[in-house]
Amino acid sequence: METALLVIGLFGLLFGVGGRHRASPTVPEERGGAGRVEATADPVLTTPMPLIPLGPFVRAANGDILAVNDGNVRRSTDQGASFKGSPMFPGGGVRPLNDSALLVTESGRVICYFIDRSSLTFEWDRSARAPSTTTKSNVYAATSDDHGVTWRLGSPLQTTYSGATRGLVEVGSGHIFAIGQEMTRSSARHNTVLFVSRDNGTTWRRSNVVDIGGRGDHDGIYEGVVATTGEGSALAVLRTNEDALYSIRYANGQWSRVSAMRVPSSSSPAGLLRLSTGELLMVYNPLYATGRNSAPRTSGQASERAASWYRRELYARLSTDGGETWGAPRILYESPRDVAYPSLFEVSPGVVWVTTYQGQARFSFRVTDLIAADPVR
Repeated sequence: METALLVIGLFGLLFGVGGRHRASPTVPEERGGAGRVEATADPVLTTPMPLIPLGPFVRAANGDILAVNDGNVRRSTDQGASFKGSPMFPGGGVRPLNDSALLVTESGRVICYFIDRSSLTFEWDRSARAPSTTTKSNVYAATSDDHGVTWRLGSPLQTTYSGATRGLVEVGSGHIFAIGQEMTRSSARHNTVLFVSRDNGTTWRRSNVVDIGGRGDHDGIYEGVVATTGEGSALAVLRTNEDALYSIRYANGQWSRVSAMRVPSSSSPAGLLRLSTGELLMVYNPLYATGRNSAPRTSGQASERAASWYRRELYARLSTDGGETWGAPRILYESPRDVAYPSLFEVSPGVVWVTTYQGQARFSFRVTDLIAADPVR
């Protein structure tokens, strides 16, 4: 068991102590790019939260805050002032990979959608530009009916290779979608694969597949996140190498065709959250550094198309219409190193925690401060 006292973070939340996070304007861009120029807007006021676990987070039906990291369930019973951890599966055998997804359903059941680290193998055959025949992973959706204390594990949802499991959403009572991905040797790119459960996460079946083509160990459409947009509807946001995030929308009992969003983005995934106000919050890496109009690009074994891998800033946008349109971006965070794969959690109305799987940033901000910050033009 472990306990972490979050004195710095709570002091900041209670008394408004924060900081504007900015890297030096002369820090080189990722992958050997030219030096940065001065940003055109100041970052949002944020509060460091160095002692909270990495996300994802959910609030259980009993009020506890839960996170799953390194095979442990980390629990706070005091609104994030401290966390205690215990193994998710004490008997061993299965160990959830970080950057999983958590959901508390209408009934109070907790679901964790994850890749089993012990089953994960990835090898890329450079001569064939395809994954090896041994590349695979087991993907599970474990359930808990006692607020994350004990967990039940069914059969794997898939045993083909998946590199991330970042999206879970309930679109109706017990009607749940998991936003996954898949790469096979015959399809040497990542495709988004949806799994659906109509019995509150007890059983699952394979559903829609989203494929936009490509070839490479980081090509395709994948690492999707999802949020509800109203009764019986949802929006999933997906990573691509097309200089933009893509999306699919669930409404009237079906998923839409995939389409590009008007949100320029580097080839990295977003974080997505439905706020208590009903607005959507999206956090992502911009296509290139603020104040510039280009970025170094990478292709080769990674992808057919040369893509930006810029990850030194996080931008945030709000939507008031379920993701149909998005407000202007604000600079949420800057760093001298890569920060990507954001997880978002509204710990109290209008106060959001952000953690990143890559770079392990941990901070909070107030939505009112986001709105007050100057947008990037």
